[in-house]
Parts: sequence; C-alpha cells; structure tokens
Amino acid sequence: MNSRLPPASATPATPEEIKATAEMFFSAYRTLDVEFGVIPPKVVCLAMAVELVLKALLAAERTRYGRVHSLHALFEELSGASKEKILARLDAPREEFLRKLAEEETAEAFIRWRYIHEVPLGDAGNTWTGCLNQLYTSGTAVLDEMLAST
Repeated sequence: MNSRLPPASATPATPEEIKATAEMFFSAYRTLDVEFGVIPPKVVCLAMAVELVLKALLAAERTRYGRVHSLHALFEELSGASKEKILARLDAPREEFLRKLAEEETAEAFIRWRYIHEVPLGDAGNTWTGCLNQLYTSGTAVLDEMLAST
C-alpha cells in the first residue's frame, strides 16, 4: 500500500457492490447529459462514478484506498497492469489524458463541483469531462475482465 493515501476507516464494500453503485451514478450522469448542458449535478455524478470504478478496481486488487476523492491519486494507486489496460482502451492520446487527469480541475472534479457554491465557476469549469467519461468506460471494461477472472 502506498503511504500517500490515508488508511481506510471501515471494511469496504465488495468490488461488485462498488461497481453497482458506480453504474447508478453513471446512469444519472447519462440522463442529465441528454437533458442538460454542463451543470453541477451532471459533473458530480460523472466524477462520483469514476471515483467508484477506481475504488472498485483497487478493492479487486486488494489495495486499501481510504477516504480519497482525487481521481488522479486513485488512478496512481492502481497496479501498473491495470493502468496500462485502461490507457490502452482510451480514445484520447495517452499523454494528453494523463496530463488532464493530473490537473486539479479534473483530478478534484467531485469536490470542486459538489461544492460549486464555494468555488468560482471559472475555477471549476475547466474539468475535462471527456477524460472522466473515457476513464469510466475504460476502467469499467478492465474491472469487468478482472471480476470475470475471479
């Protein structure tokens, strides 16, 4: 376990349970995506779905992740094999994807958009939702493979 992340405070749900919750948040995001433009609830749902997929992957790898919301930090905790499988499925160039994921606006999307009333929209508005959407889709495919092999 990497010491950059705080210890988990309770027994986490199973990877399958975490994935099921991620699917609910992604479904809410897709519904809002069809109905509205970029609005806080839409981005919050997408960011939460990504966070949960990453945590499900970490749980499947038996890596504790604590109460972390940084999508970049969670991605970095994945095994090298999982990261490579996710990156291999992207539509965006790898370097651009990794750079955008590391940017605070994207890495901290859940916190920034959840507390949009405390952050000027200009400071939160640069979230690259395409990066998050691809991370969710690619991460879910890797998670499905991982769960099918256990």
